[in-house]
Amino acid sequence: MRYEDFDLFIEPFGKRYKARVLNSPAGQARNEFSLPFRQAELEKLVQTLDEYRRYARPMNALQYPPAKDAVKDFGSKLFQTIFRNEMLSCLRRSIDLAVQRGGGLRLRLRLTEAPELANIPWEYLHLPSLNRFFALSTETPIVRYLDLPERIQSLEVKPPIKILAMLSSPFGYPPLDVEHEWENLRQALSDLEKRGLVVIERLPEATLNALQRQLRRNEYHIFHFIGHGIFDEQTQEYGLVLEDENSQSRFVSAQLLGMLLHDERTLRLAVLNACEGARHLHTDPFAGTAQRLVQQGIPAVIAMQFEITDEAAITFAREFYSAVADGHPVDAALAEARKGIYAQGNEVEWATPVLYMRSPDGMIFDFAAARDNIKLPAPNATASTPIATERRRLEQKLEALRSEYDLRREKAKRIRAALAIETDVAVKFKLEQQLQIEEAELTRLDQQINEIEQKLK
Repeated sequence: MRYEDFDLFIEPFGKRYKARVLNSPAGQARNEFSLPFRQAELEKLVQTLDEYRRYARPMNALQYPPAKDAVKDFGSKLFQTIFRNEMLSCLRRSIDLAVQRGGGLRLRLRLTEAPELANIPWEYLHLPSLNRFFALSTETPIVRYLDLPERIQSLEVKPPIKILAMLSSPFGYPPLDVEHEWENLRQALSDLEKRGLVVIERLPEATLNALQRQLRRNEYHIFHFIGHGIFDEQTQEYGLVLEDENSQSRFVSAQLLGMLLHDERTLRLAVLNACEGARHLHTDPFAGTAQRLVQQGIPAVIAMQFEITDEAAITFAREFYSAVADGHPVDAALAEARKGIYAQGNEVEWATPVLYMRSPDGMIFDFAAARDNIKLPAPNATASTPIATERRRLEQKLEALRSEYDLRREKAKRIRAALAIETDVAVKFKLEQQLQIEEAELTRLDQQINEIEQKLK
């Protein structure tokens, strides 16, 4: 999909803010506003999301409406505050024009003059009149845009996309089950690996020296980090917590990490699954880890503005990397991942990933150009037989069915645990209904798995 840009620039204006549309299909517009909520209200929203992730989601998301209502109310207030009068008219006309031209409208937030606003979850922008979240559609993706002088061009890439994963859990910080996290990531990408679209490698050590050596020896397209992100009081910088040679913690600033990654010209994207990865100081728009990496030359960085559950992280990785491999712009790929999380009944965590981008069109990879340069095989070259092709297709389908079966079995297990301790009759009734649905799906999946296994024998 081809996108037109809706550039929204926000800057302080006395005790208020001024929002200006610098560029859009419908021209320019402006609006002065004050935030529709206090800091305490924002903190309460974060607390509600945390409760959802920690307590409600593992049992049954449908039993915790406060989180769903909170994000919709928050997003509606934010939208109605920014988009009023001529601003609203400009947005509506821009969407209509983009659709008429067969494309979409990319909302590019420019917050460098008001960095304190970057801690607001803009991804929850909600259009009350349509009862729709802006970022949940591939037609209207939201990016945090950083306009820097260095020109960014897409990279010609022949599949597979090469991903380097670093998982860090040093002593002195809350332990992470990195082996479990690694298996989750491998599970999410297993189908893409089998189809030859993605290759993922794991650093054997989560040290800066190991990262430097690996980058020197091989070329990668994506850096995927799982671990802790913190704010260092002494240096007043955000960064990641890696390990030293003795498995003790070592704080690595975003500036230092960015300098290391800067020389890797094939590296087009960093994905940071780390607490505080998208947070930053109120005085420096590049103090946050994600922003600093973009400043140092990475065309796009995705960071998590809240913690994320295993289930949502698996779905994000699978759907996002699949969409990237299909040739989608990075913002459209993220919108696909958001929809995947939402479709699982998770109506809150889809907004956790935040995209910081300096690429003007989101096309960080150019698969089409790479395909045009591929030499066709000679006419007498051996081709895959139809039988072999069908067998690979069945094997891929079997793997996908098994993954879905495992996820649903775990979900049914959590529902049974919730039923065992629930005392409210109405809640128990809903849980029993949900359990029946999951058990029926497990039976269906089991039958499909058995049928394919028989065909493969």
